[in-house]
Amino acid sequence: MHPKHQSWTDTFFSGCQTPFDIGEIAGDDLRLFTCNNKPWRFGKLVRQDAPLGGPILVLWFFPTTQKKKHKLNLGGSPQNSILSRTSKRELDPFLNETRAFDHIDRLCPPSRRAFFPRFHGVITNIKRSEFPPIYKLRRRAVVLEAIVPDIACRRLLAAESYSVLVDNFALKLKDLPLSVFEIEWYRSLFENRLRRVNALHDIGIVHGDIRDDHFRIPGDSYDTVLYDFSNSYTFSPRLPYRVASRKALPLSKIRQYEEGYVSDQVYRRAQQMDLRDHLAKSLQTNIDAVEAILSCPLDEAKDLELIVLKTTNRPDGFTVPSLTSVFPFLEAIRPKSNPSWHISRARQLKSYKSLWAFQHTHENQVNLTKQTLTIVSLWGEMLTDPDKLRTEQGCFFLLLVPHAWVIDDVGSKLLAACIRVSEGGSPGGIISRSDFEDI
Repeated sequence: MHPKHQSWTDTFFSGCQTPFDIGEIAGDDLRLFTCNNKPWRFGKLVRQDAPLGGPILVLWFFPTTQKKKHKLNLGGSPQNSILSRTSKRELDPFLNETRAFDHIDRLCPPSRRAFFPRFHGVITNIKRSEFPPIYKLRRRAVVLEAIVPDIACRRLLAAESYSVLVDNFALKLKDLPLSVFEIEWYRSLFENRLRRVNALHDIGIVHGDIRDDHFRIPGDSYDTVLYDFSNSYTFSPRLPYRVASRKALPLSKIRQYEEGYVSDQVYRRAQQMDLRDHLAKSLQTNIDAVEAILSCPLDEAKDLELIVLKTTNRPDGFTVPSLTSVFPFLEAIRPKSNPSWHISRARQLKSYKSLWAFQHTHENQVNLTKQTLTIVSLWGEMLTDPDKLRTEQGCFFLLLVPHAWVIDDVGSKLLAACIRVSEGGSPGGIISRSDFEDI
């Protein structure tokens, strides 16, 4: 069919299969945020350096009687009176954000939802008396999961996949004066970011504003989620005025653009060698010392420990984790006596195999809290369907077990290690072989 006579659906998804039934596309019905009859209040700006007169204001939002808080994106509408009503709706940052998150919740597989902040709904009738007086009133808001540079917000992703695009990027990195570990780090960062962007493309969403600080919040050294959908485009059968601030193009072409943005940004960071700078700052040492740590001899396999990590966020795959996603978890549990431990263990990630377990917390018939541990995967083999787990009522444990270890009664011993970490209330633990034998 000639392009001029193609439907927008055929044009947008040309060269690829439509990833969903067009009948599943929702309109602009808004999912309202439910306060559960509890008083909520607005807090301070998430970013103190953010301009107050911009189209979007991001504030903390939390119940007055609890510590739990959410992030609130308050957006305005486009002001150009020349645009039609339909075009204004397409360019409205508030509606763009809402459409994208609603689409993610309905069509994104559960395994990929952790790539993005949790969406709690919208508020459309904010009153002047409810809003901080120092800010211009925004009557509409998108309520999202509060993302902060803390281990509780981190996501563990499955081991990196291999593709021509990722492998070619790694070849480019070899032209830079980087250690082997740094090449693997930036390669992993590139692949993990592509995974998030492609998860959107696979359900018909174009992010439209691929920037380094939309994968990690300002001031953070590590990625958390891909956020800020104020400039995004969510597919609709109606021919759009624009697709994420550019002319209406097929998704395959836009995918190339956004993949290119990710590649350029990560390569620029590799040129700047920002990982070295971060490590020098966190270790309170100089760049020369960091270079030595990145290339020093590694511990023998027999000296590796069992590593137990805890997360409330479901991973996208139950395998050994990707390098860049696991690194901040290792950093969070490094021994004070060995501050560079997390670097050496990250360099030896291929010396480990994985067990994933899920701890379900619930109340029994006499209202006593009970916890049940279930093995989800063992050495990469799935033993439990994660889609059937009530993940909102528990947490996941990742156990990294050295390949050199031979373990009898593997299930009960490793689950006992999970319980030890759980009872300690820490985000993870390190267990030597001798201590493990005593469990």
